[in-house]
Amino acid sequence: MYNYFLPTILSLISIRAATAQIKAHISAVEMKTMNIIEGEIN
Repeated sequence: MYNYFLPTILSLISIRAATAQIKAHISAVEMKTMNIIEGEIN
C-alpha cells in the first residue's frame, strides 16, 4: 500500500513544483512586457 502511494505523492509534488516554475516564468515575462510598454509610453 505504502509503495503505491509514495510515487503518486512524489509525482504530485513535482507537478506542483513545475506549475510554480511556469507561473514564475509567466509573471517574469509579464513584468518585462510591462516595462517595455511603460518605456514606449514615457
